Amino acid sequence: MKMLICVSKLPYAEATLSFGGLIAAVEGADVTLLTVVDDEIKRPLAEEMLARAQMLLPIAQVETAVSFGSPVAAILKQAESGQYATIVIGGHILSGFLDRFAPSTMKKVATKAAANVLVVRENPAALDHILVCTAGREVDRPLIEKSASLAKEADAKVTLLFVSAPVPVMYTGLKTMDETLAELLKSDTLQARELKWSVQHFKDNSIDVKLKLRSGIITDEIHHEINEGSYALVIVGAQTENNLWSELLVGNITGDIVELSATSVFVVRS
Repeated sequence: MKMLICVSKLPYAEATLSFGGLIAAVEGADVTLLTVVDDEIKRPLAEEMLARAQMLLPIAQVETAVSFGSPVAAILKQAESGQYATIVIGGHILSGFLDRFAPSTMKKVATKAAANVLVVRENPAALDHILVCTAGREVDRPLIEKSASLAKEADAKVTLLFVSAPVPVMYTGLKTMDETLAELLKSDTLQARELKWSVQHFKDNSIDVKLKLRSGIITDEIHHEINEGSYALVIVGAQTENNLWSELLVGNITGDIVELSATSVFVVRS
């Protein structure tokens, strides 16, 4: 497995290097450090920065690369040509600086890349609790399998979140959302079957998992859960319908989560 870690500036990229290095070590990935500059004349400074960044990674063998031009285009080209399974990019914001890896860059990379994308917001003390967001569809199984693999290697517990439509009138008298979840799991629906399959998959891998249901607008409820919980990482699937109609109806769910989350987000491709 190959991982591409994108570095813009130091010391701002230290969290990206630390958390990216942690995930690389957990997954046993071969790492390449990439930075993007706009002119060949800046190559010596870029290579010097990469050498310092390399020393911050807890990995012995690391390759480095310098690309030129637009950060989004350069990152996507490097990832595709090198057949990287995962791209790591920082979600930091630099006050008073023009950061070439600005929020729009990491959002575009997260939504356009063919590889999985880890957007690092902060470096947690430990990868101990992971929030996995599922739509309860069979297409989400690679997301569940990837999450289970990562959680097992990191010995992390998992909260599996499913966001349903607003609670129907028939449920307005219920005291807790758990009762609604129980009713959902008793139903013979595709979502119920997939949720039960997902929970069982985590349990089969000896992972401490809790299934949680929220009701409302998907992006809002995911952000509420992120803000209310104590998660080291959020794992989401890439939005499969990336067209104008889906944008008008629900917006770019994956992009919004990546852009607004205060916690690091791992976007997994099916």
